[in-house]
Amino acid sequence: MTFQLAKNKTGEYARYRCSTYSNQGKTACSFHAISEAELKLIVLSEIQKFSKIAVNYAGALLEKLFEINDRMKSRSGMLIEKQLQKVERELQGIVPKTDALLEQLLNGNVSEAMFKKLMSGYEVKQEQLSKKRIDLKAKLSSVRDDTGHIQDIVEKFKVRNYIETLDRETVVELIDHIEVFKKEKADIGYIQRIDIYFNFIGKIDDADFENLQDYMSDKVIKDISPKEQVG
Repeated sequence: MTFQLAKNKTGEYARYRCSTYSNQGKTACSFHAISEAELKLIVLSEIQKFSKIAVNYAGALLEKLFEINDRMKSRSGMLIEKQLQKVERELQGIVPKTDALLEQLLNGNVSEAMFKKLMSGYEVKQEQLSKKRIDLKAKLSSVRDDTGHIQDIVEKFKVRNYIETLDRETVVELIDHIEVFKKEKADIGYIQRIDIYFNFIGKIDDADFENLQDYMSDKVIKDISPKEQVG
């Protein structure tokens, strides 16, 4: 889902709204919107949190991010492999069909014109599947080792340990995309889910950091002496 900035009555950009809803109406998507100020605050808060962890517990953060990345690549690789297996099965299934068609021609059960028409269809299908197989194999080989990229991301978090305002460079260097969901009613009022996907890492859930919850508290961060910081 993509979002576009919407103007308020004064002509200023004030919020992001779902472009699918704006362009195609409620039959295509429900209304989703969030103020620009709210979104910036949420993104900034997440970056500040992981920047503190990166400065004080770089080793633990790297280990967890490698784990998340491996999980993400594993899911992606498995999906591609399943698609590749399906293509292979379809390709293998064409051969007996063409053999049977040839036998039908030799036995006089199908006309030469019909034979050529059906055979042409099989050849086109075979060519399409062969191309798809090449593309899928290329995608599978591109599921690469992101170790260097993740180490770089951690360094980018580190240099933003004292970040107070969100800027374009930070967003580009750290974030791949953001998903904003429809507001839902809850006991405390309305809540809205925001998923931030970081470059080469994807979405980081709080559940992924259960063993790092203490690292996120200001008290622990303040109690760390300079010699204990990972540099």
